[in-house]
Amino acid sequence: MICKAFFQSLLLIFLAILIPVLILVVFPKTIQNKINKSTITITSLSISPPITESSFRLLTKLKIKTAGSLDASIRFPDPVNIIWNGTVLGNVRFSKTNIHHGEAEIESNEEFLITKKEKFKEFTKVLLNDKEFTWTLDGKATVKALSITKSGLDFKKDILLAGGNGLKNVNVTSYKISPASITTLGQSIQADLYNPSSITFYLGSFGIDIYYNTTYIGPAEIQDLTINPGKNTILFSGQLASNFSLLTPDGKLGEIGMKYAMKQEIVATSKGAYVKPDGVSEVQWLSEAVKTIAFVASVRNASIPLLDAYIKKIGISTLINKV
Repeated sequence: MICKAFFQSLLLIFLAILIPVLILVVFPKTIQNKINKSTITITSLSISPPITESSFRLLTKLKIKTAGSLDASIRFPDPVNIIWNGTVLGNVRFSKTNIHHGEAEIESNEEFLITKKEKFKEFTKVLLNDKEFTWTLDGKATVKALSITKSGLDFKKDILLAGGNGLKNVNVTSYKISPASITTLGQSIQADLYNPSSITFYLGSFGIDIYYNTTYIGPAEIQDLTINPGKNTILFSGQLASNFSLLTPDGKLGEIGMKYAMKQEIVATSKGAYVKPDGVSEVQWLSEAVKTIAFVASVRNASIPLLDAYIKKIGISTLINKV
């Protein structure tokens, strides 16, 4: 009996030492190791309104894999920092999720608070123009598994994301010049714009300036614009510049007019001018980014009824001879 009581006492002492060690040392190390070895990808990301100089709405879907076989819940009590090139751009909250069979999904719709405005301007240019970039998520996680909760765990992950690559793939499907009023001519441009990134950009009112070589054709704008991943069909409208004409002062066809009459390709360049997410006020970190973008597109199916009537009246052979 004495021997049995001795071993029972010894077992209790052993458990009294082992359980705290498991909870305070082994469990946290095991969970931290699982977090470190897990992989995380962003399956979709959306920059959404309201968009201001200091914040925007960030809709995020993340997928966690290889987080171990232990089912657990994970939450982030504080905002997670978003780091680019070693600088914290801002922070955003992530929602709680459950890990099952080593996998989990996180969906969040939270405010992204910009903490380094000048650096964020620089980053936005990279976001729109580069082929890819890396974000680092850096925060603290609280994990609960086997009825044990451990807070203050490091959650730091590098994520490679595809950028806009300059939004270079643009196909103009129609271009039309027609009277906008008694004294002005309007222009409308429909185009297919391809976004190679998985990121959705809300721009709101997006203005461009259109050029043929160095000749300024005029401004155009699209309102309530969202650029989704993949193909986007967009329609810009605006006016021709007051000093732009398809004709020379003596009534001859200018270079663009001649190309149009001969049904030749017209290559135009559209440069980003501004972004007004609310349709009224510019947001500088977005406007400065779009100013670095130039859409170069070939126009093959333009429609200029006024010029068609002029050519029909004067005669194409006469106009060609005049040039």
